[in-house]
Amino acid sequence: MLDELVEQKRADSHKLLAEAVASIQRSVSGVRVLPQLLEGWPKEAILDEAERWGADLSVVGSHGYGTFRRFFLGSVSMTVAMNATCSVLIVRSSSEAAPAGHTLAPANRS
Repeated sequence: MLDELVEQKRADSHKLLAEAVASIQRSVSGVRVLPQLLEGWPKEAILDEAERWGADLSVVGSHGYGTFRRFFLGSVSMTVAMNATCSVLIVRSSSEAAPAGHTLAPANRS
C-alpha cells in the first residue's frame, strides 16, 4: 500500500515537472531547461543540488504561508536563502504578487 502511494506521488511529480518545463520553454526562448526530480527534505535537496552544480543563482518559490504556519513548518525558501553558497531569488506566485505597476527596484550607488 505504501509503495503504491509513493509510486503514485512520484508519477504525479514527474507529470507536474514535465508541465513546468513545457511552460517555461513556451514562455522563454533560448533557455535550456534540465529537469530533475529530487527526493528528500526540500531544504537539503535544493542546497545540496545547488552546491553540486556550482550554481550562481537558485530560484525558489514562496507559498506565502503566514507567520504562524511558517514558524511550525519552517520556510524552505528562507532556509535556502540563508544557507546557500550562491544568490537566491524567491519568487511569489501570481496570486501573491503585487499589482502591476507596484515594483520596487532598489539600487546601491556607493
